[in-house]
Amino acid sequence: MIEIRPEQYQSLATTARRDFDRRLIEHLREDMAEFVGGATDAELQPLIDRGIHRANRHGLETEFEIVCFIDAAVLLQDFEFDSRPDYAQILSDRKMTAEARAERIVDLAAESGVE
Repeated sequence: MIEIRPEQYQSLATTARRDFDRRLIEHLREDMAEFVGGATDAELQPLIDRGIHRANRHGLETEFEIVCFIDAAVLLQDFEFDSRPDYAQILSDRKMTAEARAERIVDLAAESGVE
């Protein structure tokens, strides 16, 4: 039987995270260009890190859910939008799946635009 040692698992996780970050940066540049402008990778990385952390706090863990959360933050130009009552209510609604909550917040952000 093949056994994966903890350091091998950590290496795989690090590689997967780097790949996700790279794809997310590409997405932001292509699909959110008007909001991120000419931001460098170094400028976008802290926003991605913060977005992932905040999304995870609401049970949003898949790549799709995290991208929705970060997209909402970018659309609203507010990485603390999840503390706004309307978004907090959606994010805390455990009757909805995580995917449904993620879709709803990005839809609401797209409808709202920058306030």
